[in-house]
Amino acid sequence: MLVHHGTDFYSAQYIRKRGIDLSKGEWTADFGLGFYLSTQKGVAKRRASQVGFRKGQRGAILTYELDISDLTVLKPTLKEWEDIVLGFRQWGSKYEESLPAHDCIMGPIADGKIAVMLELLMADRITEQDFRDGLKAKLPGMQIALKTEKAINALTFREECVL
Repeated sequence: MLVHHGTDFYSAQYIRKRGIDLSKGEWTADFGLGFYLSTQKGVAKRRASQVGFRKGQRGAILTYELDISDLTVLKPTLKEWEDIVLGFRQWGSKYEESLPAHDCIMGPIADGKIAVMLELLMADRITEQDFRDGLKAKLPGMQIALKTEKAINALTFREECVL
């Protein structure tokens, strides 16, 4: 399947020159530490524009072919997705141990309100149920988090697009 990674220009150059470094991610992302891709180029373009703007540079999209035939893929149901997003956002790396073994996770992208909702939850201003009720998947927007070197090795670079 064709997948896209949106980032800033200099990070794209780093990835192209040195390869993907799984430790560069954030444990508190939707699916924890990993290299994030989307099947929709528009999602990667929005991400590249946001990251590039934040860093005062142009964005870039790296496009790959991903062969998942030999990978262990976790595709959560909507309820499981809620648990995973909440788990990683609250507990980061500690949450990874509670999941079955997997090379990658595929699922929706949470909408932009998740950070605010999590702050309210952590400050005990809303309940966990309120958080879950407010947690919505952004459609369309499928994300894939590659979690292992085996998953990284299943990528074949296709092209780079500088915005």
